[in-house]
Amino acid sequence: MEEEQPEGQHQPPSQRDLLTQMTELLAEQARLELKTRQLEMNAGAGDDEFGRFVRQLLPFVDNYSHLLDMAREQSHDPELDAWLRNIEALYFRIIRLLEDFGLRFISSVGKQVDLDYQEVVEYRRTDEYPHNTVIRELQKGAVFRGKLLRDAKVVVACNE
Repeated sequence: MEEEQPEGQHQPPSQRDLLTQMTELLAEQARLELKTRQLEMNAGAGDDEFGRFVRQLLPFVDNYSHLLDMAREQSHDPELDAWLRNIEALYFRIIRLLEDFGLRFISSVGKQVDLDYQEVVEYRRTDEYPHNTVIRELQKGAVFRGKLLRDAKVVVACNE
C-alpha cells in the first residue's frame, strides 16, 4: 500500500530513477555532441544556425544541472557516487565545449540587478542584503558571442 504524500511534497527520486535519468542524459549528450560537430563543420555559414542550436540546448543544460543537484543531495552508495562523478565530468565537458564556442552564463547572485541581463521574477523583503541585490537565481541567463540568448530569472532583495 502506497503512502499518500501531503500536497506540495514529493518523494525524492530513487537511485534507480536517478540512474535511468543519467543514462538518458548520456544518450542525449552523445546526440548533441554529434550535432555540435556537424554545426562546427559548417561554422562559416552557420553562425545563426549554431546560435539557434545553443538556445535550444539551454533547457537541456538546465535539466542536466538540476539532476546533478538532486543526485548530490541524495545519500547513495559507492556505485552511484562513481556514476555521479562521471556524469559531472561529462556535464562540465559539455559546458567547456559550449564556452569554447562562445557561450557565457550570466553570474547574478550577490550582484546588483541589471535589467539588461536579468528578469526579476520576485522582490523579497529582507534586511540581510543591500537593496536591489540578486539573492537567488531561478534560471541562469546566457550570452552567446556577445548576444543575449536568455535573461537570468532572479529574486532580488528589497529593503526600501
